[in-house]
Amino acid sequence: MVRPISRHIALLLLAPLASGGCDRSPDSSESGATRVEVDTVDGVVHVMNDGQPPQWRLEHLLSLGSEGTLGEPRPDEFGLITSITIGPQNRLYVADSYYSEVRVFDLAGEFLFDFGREGGGPGEFLALYSLAWMGDTLLALDFGNGRIGELDASGRWLGQRRVPGRITGSPGQLRLYRVARDEVYAWSLEVVDGEIERVFNRHIPAGAEGQLAAVRLESGPPGAIRCDTPDGGFTVFDIPFTPRLIQRPARDQSLAVAWTEDYRIAFLRSESDTVRVVERAAEPVPVGEAEWEAGLEEYRAFRDEREGEACRPRSISKPERKPPIADFYLDWTGRLWVEAVTADGTVWELFDSDGRLIGRLPAVPRSERVAPYFGREHHAVVVRDSLDVQSVEVYRFGDPGE
Repeated sequence: MVRPISRHIALLLLAPLASGGCDRSPDSSESGATRVEVDTVDGVVHVMNDGQPPQWRLEHLLSLGSEGTLGEPRPDEFGLITSITIGPQNRLYVADSYYSEVRVFDLAGEFLFDFGREGGGPGEFLALYSLAWMGDTLLALDFGNGRIGELDASGRWLGQRRVPGRITGSPGQLRLYRVARDEVYAWSLEVVDGEIERVFNRHIPAGAEGQLAAVRLESGPPGAIRCDTPDGGFTVFDIPFTPRLIQRPARDQSLAVAWTEDYRIAFLRSESDTVRVVERAAEPVPVGEAEWEAGLEEYRAFRDEREGEACRPRSISKPERKPPIADFYLDWTGRLWVEAVTADGTVWELFDSDGRLIGRLPAVPRSERVAPYFGREHHAVVVRDSLDVQSVEVYRFGDPGE
């Protein structure tokens, strides 16, 4: 299990690649405008990427979503989407927690069928958070019933796996993470030495086998403002453009971890066993005064309306630059997708399973509360408009050689 982040790991995340301590000569390669250097420092493989990768194509295929209608809801009228995935025969599966069901569409937008309803019996859901494929079996994470349901592609109930129940939070984080064809991790909580720890439980066809505990930095700049209310409650506001710790389960029973102040992602097997560090040269992007003020607008309106609340930290300063990483994900083929912040806006940068930069795509608007889907050929996101209507947008991508 991975414990609170050690000094060794912290140095890997926070310090630049050192030139000394190499176990072998660097392996350099160049493809077009992209340069990659692979070096081993103190037993850890560092993959340093520089330059501009090829621009991959992104073709919009489908938009699903409609405003509320009178009478029975239409198939593409969603209540609360918590997860999306594409399965066998290129069918789109949409988990709707409000209706406690999964709706299935083809990629032409035709509604095919649905399954699930509210309840605690086989094929029923109480708090449907996430979907992921484990081979040809669809896993459905249901914190309301404290289980992961197993279903076939038609929605037929096959069985279940127990997980802690009554957990609430954003489905963008409290979800299933597919890292290989037959390997999925489930976000969970566990009591360790009297303290609650975040963990990722590993699931394979034979059952639950293995676990990764989430890491945490023991110190760092505050990422949020907490305002205490006279009645004993509190309200929290994110501080815009503050670095944060992101972690995702990865292949080979490892954890991918990034402190977003720098473009650097470490792959850890344990607290003292770092497999690889993937790095990227990135130009700093300054934080504009207008976007800084816009990011604090909600907090300042709250503070001005409720002068009696005590907020801390009491003062915050505008950072000079934006974190170069907005987010990152891994797909089940082992590729790494980094949502990178550039002077021209946000883009997705794609790395192969060895950490070599191989492509770039435009980052389309999406809801941060629902994890985007990345597959071999397709990318899908959930979007919420100004009227709070959700839609699913599906794209096909391909490299320039296709």
